[in-house]
Amino acid sequence: MAQDNPARRLHSLLTNAFEIEDQFQDKQNLSSRTVWAQVFKTKDADTEVLEYLEELHFLIKHTREAIKGLPGVRHELYLKPIEFFSLRISQKGLIGDKWGNQGRHLRQQHMLDLLEATADAIDNDNYLIELTQEQLNGLLSDAKSMLEEVLNSDLDNDIKMFLVIRLEEICSAIQHYAVSGSAGLRKVVEANIGSTLLKSFGVKTEETNQLRKFVGLMVKIGSWIGILADTESFLLPKVSEIFRQLPPG
Repeated sequence: MAQDNPARRLHSLLTNAFEIEDQFQDKQNLSSRTVWAQVFKTKDADTEVLEYLEELHFLIKHTREAIKGLPGVRHELYLKPIEFFSLRISQKGLIGDKWGNQGRHLRQQHMLDLLEATADAIDNDNYLIELTQEQLNGLLSDAKSMLEEVLNSDLDNDIKMFLVIRLEEICSAIQHYAVSGSAGLRKVVEANIGSTLLKSFGVKTEETNQLRKFVGLMVKIGSWIGILADTESFLLPKVSEIFRQLPPG
């Protein structure tokens, strides 16, 4: 079972970019936007690719935090590749340059090797579980099916919009998993469980089943990424409290 790891995700994104580059014969005219669009599995358009820039910077920030939390190591050594790639991505962006210029600056094997070593170090101090593509596809299908069900339901507008917003957040976290990983899913699940706990007070009987299904999806995701029994997130006590508050369905 693989562990979720921000440095590993960054390494995977970069190596994937170089593999995509190698598939093109006309590398001289290859745009950075085209490469990054394929890395993120999105449309080859400015707005679509730029949507991932903030998440990429968040990934780098999260990696720095994970490194600084490592006990008994020289943090500056492991931070070196992070600062290297952060600077070059900030300088070139994701869309406004030929890939030949950006790729040449990013494709430094010694820095990639050091980034991989950094990921290995984080693995030893990490507990979040990395999801497989099959698991992600299944969760996205479940979330989209539930979203469609809610949209076509006769629920009161207040609870309907609450569930629509929360399910869209889950879909987005799954679709952007290559960048935000299980940490991104954890953030959304914990926020959704907290807001559902508040929403559960005074819920009508006819709304109970849909809320139970939604909480069930959050529990499923939490279980898969390894936070269900995490003593810091208090996920299980919150879920139990939600079910106590809900009227019988």
